Amino acid sequence: MREETWKDDNTDTQYEITKAIQQAKQSAPNKESMLDHLTKAKSLIKGATAARET
Repeated sequence: MREETWKDDNTDTQYEITKAIQQAKQSAPNKESMLDHLTKAKSLIKGATAARET
């Protein structure tokens, strides 16, 4: 079960980072949207790290 959760978190993290990169590549990027995606990715990484430590 933990392995599936880790894979889901990994996929979600990759999605959030990809969305931030896509936003950054726009001619007029929405910085708030970029920050939101990166904050979500950071949260997912922290959660995955904490789960693996237990």
